[in-house]
Amino acid sequence: MSRNALIALGLLRVADLEQKERQKQRALKTKAYLKMTHSLKTDFYRLKNLRMDEASFFKLLGLVRPILQTHNNNLEEMDVVERLLLTLKYLATGCSLEELSYKTDFTHTDILAIIPATCRAIFKALAPYVKFPAEEKEWLDVADEFERKWNFSHCAGALSAVHIAIDKPSNDANSYLNHKGFHSVILVAVVNANYEFLYFDFGFYGGGEKDYICTDTSFFENMINETMNLPKESPLPGTEVSAPYIFVSDTDYIIENFMRPYSKENLTNEEKIFNYRFSRAKRVADNAFGILYERFGVLHQNISIQKDEADLNAVGVACCALHNYLAKTNKDYIPRESLDIEDENNLSFQTASWRLKREEGVHWRDTHPLLLLPQGPEKVNDYRGESVREVFTKYFNNEAKLPFQEQMVNIVPELM
Repeated sequence: MSRNALIALGLLRVADLEQKERQKQRALKTKAYLKMTHSLKTDFYRLKNLRMDEASFFKLLGLVRPILQTHNNNLEEMDVVERLLLTLKYLATGCSLEELSYKTDFTHTDILAIIPATCRAIFKALAPYVKFPAEEKEWLDVADEFERKWNFSHCAGALSAVHIAIDKPSNDANSYLNHKGFHSVILVAVVNANYEFLYFDFGFYGGGEKDYICTDTSFFENMINETMNLPKESPLPGTEVSAPYIFVSDTDYIIENFMRPYSKENLTNEEKIFNYRFSRAKRVADNAFGILYERFGVLHQNISIQKDEADLNAVGVACCALHNYLAKTNKDYIPRESLDIEDENNLSFQTASWRLKREEGVHWRDTHPLLLLPQGPEKVNDYRGESVREVFTKYFNNEAKLPFQEQMVNIVPELM
């Protein structure tokens, strides 16, 4: 056989091997696709609680995939799909290790490593969906939405905090023991007018709730140091009276940029009107936490999938990031029934579904794992704060008076 013939035969053999390899790879991809499709069909019902549709899932998969594969070069497409599904199932349901490992190749040890790692990847991938305003214009955009939707001028956000129940820690357990007698960490958040988190900080000791806002958050530190680029004080609309940009809050402290309601005893009618107007803006934070609770079953009981504090925090911040992502990408994520709704035309109020447990008549404040921090006596750290509240009180009762507020103040229940 001539040399050319041998070369031609060799090329044909190589081409044949390459063709077989391509067929093998197509078969593997087809098998992986079928397995993935089967996984999605069998697992998506468990993600219904998240109200995550397939488009949102695959977009999230595309964002998370390169992060997970950067940390582990051996991960194939199906490995990433399985890890993401496993983690989302845990966040959506809070199910046990036994349930998570059922019909999978993952051991309990695998799961304890996979979930926190995937949660970190989710948080990193969704960073663009959690954007804390950095410039004055961005704060003005936030304030404009509060004015348009909730009739509260100069409001830069609603700040609140809740307890997240956890298993009793092996170390320093008393630091996590809160006033209701269970162990918890505190989630502090600032929410915009659309129920989205502008800022959140997770992991503060549940037993330290009295002073959480002053001593621990970077948010408060930046506020005190005036490094947040909040807009300068300016006249309230329709007046020549200047006021700072403020955060409505349930903190014990009243300072120039933190606004809290009047205590509920011996209120004048003007103060009642202020509290009503305050509650319209503040409820966005309450509802954001409530929606978070409804969507993420992992928050319905003690968070137990963690080796250390970092793993616990990873679960918490992943839930918050996913909340923002789904609020922006899925119109069904925040249904009307999940919100407190005022009907000013018919003078009625709809209480959000998350406020009541399924057992009729049990109020969430006493039984809800996402327990609100108790509001203590007012602490005036800056008497400018008192005068600012008085400015808003007069404003809401005069230039910014709403036609329905005198009626609604007696209809809307005290929910804070």
